[in-house]
Amino acid sequence: MAVCVIMVRATKQIKVRKMPIQCVIYCRTACVPQEGLDIEAQKQEQFCRDYAAAYGNEVVEVFCDSGVSGLSENRSGFNAMLDFLGQQQKPFAVLIASRDRLARDLDLLLALEKKLSDLCAPLVSVNEVHQKVA
Repeated sequence: MAVCVIMVRATKQIKVRKMPIQCVIYCRTACVPQEGLDIEAQKQEQFCRDYAAAYGNEVVEVFCDSGVSGLSENRSGFNAMLDFLGQQQKPFAVLIASRDRLARDLDLLLALEKKLSDLCAPLVSVNEVHQKVA
């Protein structure tokens, strides 16, 4: 379940309150969009928005790299997302449709995940059923 759990101590009992998590979405497509419309990126975004809504989480921003190979480290959308996350006072979860949308190379995937981890931004791959944020 994608919620942050806060423990509150009250007269010898511990109460658990669930708070929605603020999220950003990252989409990547390898194909250059036709006529300015990136249908694949729109599908990825909607898939992530549906997931966030199902768990009561708020999507604050969407970052996208269209026409960028999954083997490339040169990503203006991803770098803009890192800048955004670095300026925030509280952690944000990063939603992606699937891990191959982040990278197609294991070493690059691990390096990008490390950058997110350094910013305390848990990565949630929506397509992977067992992934949790908390």
